[in-house]
Amino acid sequence: MKKVLGIMLLLIVSLVLVGCGRVTATGLGTVTFELFDSNDVLVKSVDVDFYEGDTLLGLLQDNFTVYCPTESGDASTACDYAPTYGIFLMGLDDIEAFDSSKEYLAFYINNAYAETGVDGAAIVDGYVYTFKHVLR
Repeated sequence: MKKVLGIMLLLIVSLVLVGCGRVTATGLGTVTFELFDSNDVLVKSVDVDFYEGDTLLGLLQDNFTVYCPTESGDASTACDYAPTYGIFLMGLDDIEAFDSSKEYLAFYINNAYAETGVDGAAIVDGYVYTFKHVLR
Protein backbone atom coordinates (compact mmCIF):
# COMPACT_ATOMS: atom_id res chain seq x y z
CA MET A 1 0.00 0.00 0.00
CA LYS A 2 2.83 2.42 0.88
CA LYS A 3 4.51 1.64 -2.45
CA VAL A 4 1.36 2.44 -4.39
CA LEU A 5 0.89 5.74 -2.53
CA GLY A 6 4.56 6.61 -3.08
CA ILE A 7 4.29 5.93 -6.82
CA MET A 8 1.06 7.95 -7.06
CA LEU A 9 2.67 10.86 -5.20
CA LEU A 10 5.69 10.73 -7.51
CA LEU A 11 3.44 10.78 -10.59
CA ILE A 12 1.42 13.73 -9.31
CA VAL A 13 4.55 15.72 -8.45
CA SER A 14 6.04 14.91 -11.88
CA LEU A 15 2.88 16.07 -13.68
CA VAL A 16 2.80 19.31 -11.69
CA LEU A 17 6.46 20.02 -12.50
CA VAL A 18 5.95 19.30 -16.20
CA GLY A 19 2.88 21.57 -16.25
CA CYS A 20 4.78 24.40 -14.54
CA GLY A 21 7.65 23.98 -16.99
CA ARG A 22 5.28 24.59 -19.88
CA VAL A 23 4.01 27.81 -18.36
CA THR A 24 7.47 29.32 -17.80
CA ALA A 25 8.88 28.08 -21.12
CA THR A 26 6.45 30.16 -23.16
CA GLY A 27 7.45 33.49 -21.62
CA LEU A 28 5.25 36.56 -21.32
CA GLY A 29 4.74 36.96 -25.04
CA THR A 30 6.32 37.22 -28.45
CA VAL A 31 7.54 40.18 -30.47
CA THR A 32 8.79 40.39 -34.04
CA PHE A 33 11.94 42.18 -35.20
CA GLU A 34 12.20 43.17 -38.86
CA LEU A 35 15.29 44.52 -40.60
CA PHE A 36 15.09 46.23 -44.00
CA ASP A 37 17.97 47.32 -46.24
CA SER A 38 18.19 50.69 -48.04
CA ASN A 39 16.14 49.27 -50.96
CA ASP A 40 13.27 48.52 -48.55
CA VAL A 41 13.88 44.77 -48.90
CA LEU A 42 13.22 42.65 -45.81
CA VAL A 43 16.58 41.17 -44.85
CA LYS A 44 15.61 39.41 -41.64
CA SER A 45 12.48 38.78 -39.59
CA VAL A 46 12.69 37.10 -36.20
CA ASP A 47 9.94 36.18 -33.75
CA VAL A 48 11.29 36.33 -30.20
CA ASP A 49 9.76 35.20 -26.91
CA PHE A 50 10.32 37.61 -24.04
CA TYR A 51 10.40 37.03 -20.32
CA GLU A 52 10.15 39.08 -17.12
CA GLY A 53 13.11 41.46 -16.90
CA ASP A 54 13.96 41.45 -20.62
CA THR A 55 14.70 44.71 -22.42
CA LEU A 56 14.21 45.52 -26.07
CA LEU A 57 17.92 46.23 -26.48
CA GLY A 58 18.79 42.94 -24.78
CA LEU A 59 16.46 40.99 -27.08
CA LEU A 60 18.03 42.70 -30.09
CA GLN A 61 21.53 41.84 -28.85
CA ASP A 62 20.46 38.20 -28.43
CA ASN A 63 19.32 37.98 -32.05
CA PHE A 64 21.49 40.42 -34.02
CA THR A 65 24.94 41.95 -33.93
CA VAL A 66 23.99 45.39 -32.61
CA TYR A 67 26.06 48.55 -33.12
CA CYS A 68 25.40 51.66 -31.03
CA PRO A 69 27.34 54.92 -30.88
CA THR A 70 30.00 55.63 -28.30
CA GLU A 71 30.29 59.09 -26.76
CA SER A 72 32.77 60.01 -29.53
CA GLY A 73 30.36 58.78 -32.24
CA ASP A 74 32.17 55.56 -33.16
CA ALA A 75 30.23 52.29 -33.55
CA SER A 76 30.43 49.81 -30.69
CA THR A 77 28.67 46.58 -29.76
CA ALA A 78 28.80 47.53 -26.05
CA CYS A 79 25.80 49.91 -26.33
CA ASP A 80 26.65 51.41 -22.96
CA TYR A 81 26.45 55.11 -23.91
CA ALA A 82 23.00 56.73 -23.73
CA PRO A 83 22.70 60.03 -25.63
CA THR A 84 20.13 62.65 -24.56
CA TYR A 85 17.26 61.13 -26.59
CA GLY A 86 18.08 57.49 -25.81
CA ILE A 87 20.13 54.75 -27.38
CA PHE A 88 19.84 54.57 -31.14
CA LEU A 89 21.32 51.96 -33.43
CA MET A 90 24.04 52.44 -35.99
CA GLY A 91 23.79 48.92 -37.31
CA LEU A 92 22.17 45.52 -37.06
CA ASP A 93 24.05 42.54 -38.49
CA ASP A 94 25.29 43.54 -41.97
CA ILE A 95 23.09 46.65 -42.24
CA GLU A 96 25.37 49.44 -41.06
CA ALA A 97 24.69 53.18 -40.90
CA PHE A 98 28.04 54.35 -39.57
CA ASP A 99 28.13 57.63 -41.55
CA SER A 100 25.43 59.66 -39.80
CA SER A 101 25.64 62.46 -42.37
CA LYS A 102 24.54 60.08 -45.16
CA GLU A 103 22.50 57.32 -43.52
CA TYR A 104 20.69 56.11 -40.41
CA LEU A 105 18.53 53.28 -39.10
CA ALA A 106 14.91 54.36 -38.71
CA PHE A 107 13.06 52.68 -35.83
CA TYR A 108 9.35 51.86 -36.11
CA ILE A 109 6.93 50.28 -33.65
CA ASN A 110 3.91 48.70 -35.37
CA ASN A 111 4.62 50.77 -38.51
CA ALA A 112 4.69 54.07 -36.59
CA TYR A 113 7.92 56.02 -36.33
CA ALA A 114 9.26 55.46 -32.80
CA GLU A 115 9.41 58.48 -30.53
CA THR A 116 12.03 56.94 -28.25
CA GLY A 117 15.34 55.14 -28.43
CA VAL A 118 15.42 51.35 -28.21
CA ASP A 119 16.25 51.64 -24.51
CA GLY A 120 13.01 53.50 -23.81
CA ALA A 121 10.62 51.39 -25.87
CA ALA A 122 8.30 49.04 -24.01
CA ILE A 123 8.12 45.37 -24.92
CA VAL A 124 4.51 44.55 -25.79
CA ASP A 125 3.21 41.14 -26.81
CA GLY A 126 2.48 40.96 -30.53
CA TYR A 127 4.27 44.20 -31.43
CA VAL A 128 6.49 44.45 -34.51
CA TYR A 129 9.72 46.44 -34.11
CA THR A 130 11.12 47.44 -37.49
CA PHE A 131 14.50 48.91 -38.43
CA LYS A 132 15.00 50.41 -41.89
CA HIS A 133 18.29 51.52 -43.39
CA VAL A 134 17.69 55.00 -44.76
CA LEU A 135 20.01 56.85 -47.14
CA ARG A 136 19.75 60.65 -47.08
